[in-house]
Amino acid sequence: MILLSLFVFTGFSEIIQYTNVKRFIIQECRKYPSKKINEKVIHAIMYWESRLMRTNIELYDTRAKSFDKCLGLMQIKKCTLDTYNWRREKYLKKLSIPYNYLKMKHLYIPEINLKVGIWCFAFWLTRTKGDIYKALTLYSGGAKGYERKVMNKIISLYIYER
Repeated sequence: MILLSLFVFTGFSEIIQYTNVKRFIIQECRKYPSKKINEKVIHAIMYWESRLMRTNIELYDTRAKSFDKCLGLMQIKKCTLDTYNWRREKYLKKLSIPYNYLKMKHLYIPEINLKVGIWCFAFWLTRTKGDIYKALTLYSGGAKGYERKVMNKIISLYIYER
């Protein structure tokens, strides 16, 4: 279940490329068919949340930590775990996360962080009746301009793909 072979350990951080987790993200997004979550949206969120700024290649820090104490690739807060009462079994079964893997330190494991982040984004997408701009604003905790930056990255991903 947990693919720990995806990382390069550099001493302080574990650095990954998007290609290392792309298949996993696509698989997780398919668990929410009614929400139609595109993997490019998750890629764009990761880009703004945990990308290493001083590189030409898109590298991501799995041990990223913000001043708000948000952790990992998708920058999950402790209050997110508390708010949604993650320890309830129905959420754990849906996300296929063992009960003992639901502590803050486990958010540094890319697969767990991505599962929780994608679930949270799907939750906000449902609450906003599919409005991606509002869902991104809620995901970011109301950060100004966040949805615009993420949407610009999504557009660039589609242009680059062609």
